Amino acid sequence: MDFQYYLEDIPSSIDNLKLLRYVDFSGTSITRLPETVCNLQNLQTLKVNNCQDLIILPKKLEKLFELRYLENDYCYRLDSMPDGMDRLSLLHTLNTFIVNEGGTNLNELRHLNHQEGNLCIQNLHRSRNVVLENGILNKKNSLVSLKLVFR
Repeated sequence: MDFQYYLEDIPSSIDNLKLLRYVDFSGTSITRLPETVCNLQNLQTLKVNNCQDLIILPKKLEKLFELRYLENDYCYRLDSMPDGMDRLSLLHTLNTFIVNEGGTNLNELRHLNHQEGNLCIQNLHRSRNVVLENGILNKKNSLVSLKLVFR
C-alpha cells in the first residue's frame, strides 16, 4: 500500500520545519498546498507531480526565493500559476506553466532564465496575442523540449 497516495491535507504547521529543503507530495490526493508552505525559506525542491486533485498553488509562492525545482507534471485540475513566478530567479525546473485568464502572467516566463529540461506552456488560448519572440523564451538555452498547448 502506498501511504503517500492517501494524503489529502497538509497541515498548516508545515512551516515549523524551517530547515526543510525538499518536499515531495507527488501522487497524493491534496487539493491545495497551505499558504504556510511559503514560509519555508530554505525550500529548494517542491514536487507535486501527478497530484490530479490539486486545484491551486499558494498565492505567495514567490516568497520561496531558494526554490530551484518546482515539478508539477500531470496536475490536471491546476488552472493557473500564482502571480510573481518571475521572482523565482533560481528556478531551474518548472515542468508546466499555466497561463491565467487574460494571459497576463505569460511574460513572467521572461525572467526565469535558468530553465532546463522540459517545459509545457498550457492554456495559451487565454492570451490574446501570443508572441514568443518578445523575450519570453530568450536565455532558455538549457531547455530540451518545449510544448505549447492552446487548449
